[in-house]
Amino acid sequence: MKKNLIKSFLLLFILSLLIMVLVNCPNSTETFSNENEDSNEVYTARGIISPGDFLLLKHNIGLDNLTFTSQFVKNSTTYDYSEYKSQFYHLMEIKQPTIFKNTSIRDVSTTALLNGNFVIAFRDNDNSGDGTFVIYDANGNQAKEPTVFENASTEDISIITLANGNFVIAYRDNETDGCGAYIIYDENGNPVLDSLKFFDNYSYHISTTVLTDTTFIITYFSGYNEDYGKILKYDIDGNSIDLPITFDKIPASKPVSINVLSNSDFVIAYSDSQDNAYGKFVTYDVNCDPITSPAVFENGNTNSISSTTLTNNNFVIAYLDWTDSRMGKFAIYDANGSEVKSTAIFNNAYTNNISASALPSGNFVIAYCDDGNDEKGSFVVYDENGNLIINSFTIFEDSSTSYISTNILTNDSFIIAYGEDYGNSSYYGTFVIYRETSITFEKVNNNEVRLWNNTDESLDLILKVNL
Repeated sequence: MKKNLIKSFLLLFILSLLIMVLVNCPNSTETFSNENEDSNEVYTARGIISPGDFLLLKHNIGLDNLTFTSQFVKNSTTYDYSEYKSQFYHLMEIKQPTIFKNTSIRDVSTTALLNGNFVIAFRDNDNSGDGTFVIYDANGNQAKEPTVFENASTEDISIITLANGNFVIAYRDNETDGCGAYIIYDENGNPVLDSLKFFDNYSYHISTTVLTDTTFIITYFSGYNEDYGKILKYDIDGNSIDLPITFDKIPASKPVSINVLSNSDFVIAYSDSQDNAYGKFVTYDVNCDPITSPAVFENGNTNSISSTTLTNNNFVIAYLDWTDSRMGKFAIYDANGSEVKSTAIFNNAYTNNISASALPSGNFVIAYCDDGNDEKGSFVVYDENGNLIINSFTIFEDSSTSYISTNILTNDSFIIAYGEDYGNSSYYGTFVIYRETSITFEKVNNNEVRLWNNTDESLDLILKVNL
């Protein structure tokens, strides 16, 4: 009897060294079981996990070919990891609509900084149209008061965050013949590089994006009857690398959107006014050499274009189809320009001011002004395959909205900045922050995995490992 007890003790001791199951959650319960399933050892961790905490399965096996299963229990029913998104997904408003400028604004653009803050750049209509920016922290608290970056009438504003933490604002300076210009600030809003012209004549439909860790690009149309779409490339300090490269000859008044793929190829989506305003895109490599010829994504009059790269390196183009009752539509393409998801309707009424952004979860959000519903600000979320996420449709602003810009804020939240109509065509600068609520699986290394509860409720979570 004594020998059996010693053997049992030694067996339990060795087993505890092999695998340790921990729960990182105050006041949670924990169970641990070891049972045979098809001759494989199965170890299970389970706990009631509070919002923002995780269930931790930590072991000393050190293999990379282990099979993990994550589940949750709700109303006495056990669901697989993938079922949370399809059945219980919802979004939580973590910052109600907040006014960042209580006077008339337009041409809003926003970017998240590497320190967790975000910047909103805009034209201040009540201050001679000056180009202005304001900085907030991730919780929506003002971190820097409104700051003028161009003391002149400014339009076509586009802002990005560089890999070194600084941010670039590209824009049109209407007081110098509409010249295109850019300026660089550090993450605290201190000037790093004074305003420089990137084109000496009228520039419009200006857009900028990060290309690599050390470069960024600006696209624009050159005016004065030339109307060529052009690309400029700069290093991270704002020094010009390449002379303007023409990507197409497209006469006036149509938008452009650019997005960069994981290999630093980039896509330019635009409306080609020389070809019935058809929606087209073209792909360039990191050296700004063309990879593809212009391809049609919509053979109708296209406007309000916004594109974004998904976590799987496909890209989405969202747009207004003026020919088809001005509905809001989107399509998905892979990195080679092949269609992954054919054209789909996200709003079957007149749609305007479209802004799309990929989310870290793999989903993407499309924010827009729903002219078919009193111009209310709305958004909808799709998964990476273009499937509608149940219960994701949200009205973020009951008033008429315009100048919408949306962007990732943190690893589970996003911001929408926009103009809110306060009457007499005066749009006050406003923003709102939402967070995706979900369960996420994280493999830290070969010896540690976590199941995060990013929802706003406590969940009964389960983690299993098969040896």
